[in-house]
Amino acid sequence: VEAYTTQPKQHSHAMSSNSNSNASASRPPHSSLMAKQDWDAVRRVLASKRGRGEIRQEMRSCALHFSCRFHPPLDVIEFMAKAFPGSLEQLDKSGRSALHIAARDGASPKVIQFLIEQQPDTAHLQDAEGKTPLHHACESYAANYKPKKSGEKNLKLALLAVVKSLCKASPESVNVEDVEDMTALEYAIEADVDYKIVRTMQKACEKDWRQRREQAQPGTNHGRLKQLLMEESMEKTEKTTDILLEKSLAALNESMTSLMSESMSNLKSLDGEKVPQLTKGDQRLLLATKPRKRNSSGRALVA
Repeated sequence: VEAYTTQPKQHSHAMSSNSNSNASASRPPHSSLMAKQDWDAVRRVLASKRGRGEIRQEMRSCALHFSCRFHPPLDVIEFMAKAFPGSLEQLDKSGRSALHIAARDGASPKVIQFLIEQQPDTAHLQDAEGKTPLHHACESYAANYKPKKSGEKNLKLALLAVVKSLCKASPESVNVEDVEDMTALEYAIEADVDYKIVRTMQKACEKDWRQRREQAQPGTNHGRLKQLLMEESMEKTEKTTDILLEKSLAALNESMTSLMSESMSNLKSLDGEKVPQLTKGDQRLLLATKPRKRNSSGRALVA
């Protein structure tokens, strides 16, 4: 299943001349709300069945992937994962999961930890460039992380938390090389990340090699251990990709079947707000946003 990577297609009704269609066409696409990080607006859209349907139509089934590019709040990601079944398992055309994108584009440690907990298999997955989420974090996280937008820790603490989470979820990924023969540690050094983070990764690398030497046949040299690691990682990636695709399609089919069934039973109330699989508590939680800071005139400040 190919996730959203390009400009979303216009809705088919956007060219209609009637007033309702014109009103719809005048609204910014939901992807634009995410790109502008207007998370309050995204929450409102997600809270309604119609809104979620519009997101599916506009972005197919990749809202989770797309949102992870723009420092999303944890509650939005949690809600998307529940509202769009299969999105946690979905890979884009480059073989990247939502975790890869979140690690690359500087999502908060809490978001990354949530993605790991919900689908831990994606932590060791290599994309089309041979990169694991740890590779992406070490190469790009520091350049993309925005403490104010993430509402969390400073860069040093955030990246350290992310690296520790990814190393714990996939210990072998610290020594895996990508298509450029680069390890995550080499990217970290190249990106000039904090020494404590580099040292944490060095210890993880040493521990992984030590365990591999202990488990290998006597006399196995480092070159052979390295070859075995790459073969193991490639095999694991292939198996995991097949499993994730199967899970994603199964979840998507189940979701579509449920939606079609509900549509047939509610033809007389198309504008109803009944939410399948999502409780009223979920909606209240989604819409419960933190109070904004106000300036001297009492007007709310934009986050």
